[in-house]
Amino acid sequence: MISAFYKLLLSVILIAPMPNILSDKVNSTSYRELEKEKVIGDFYFVTASRAYFHSAPSYSYRYSNKFLVYGDYCEVLRYKNGFGYVNYYNPKVNKTTSGWLDMDKLEPD
Repeated sequence: MISAFYKLLLSVILIAPMPNILSDKVNSTSYRELEKEKVIGDFYFVTASRAYFHSAPSYSYRYSNKFLVYGDYCEVLRYKNGFGYVNYYNPKVNKTTSGWLDMDKLEPD
């Protein structure tokens, strides 16, 4: 036999709304940001005269001598903080360069 206390406790548990632990994350992150984290392998063109590579997704980590120029074509593998981690293949020297680029300097193919 279930005591009155346990009946009351069970009714409170069943009636009380359960918190959604993901709701804060979903509400604070836009759908586009979530989508960007999932997109892999998009191709982009450089639209600026120079798009400098960065060692991390931050303006503080810019390489002064590594950049792409207007019209270069690269593959964006992932996104973070407005930067895309890209692979760029240079057929002239048969070399692939990777690093973070400012996404404002790129347009989708």
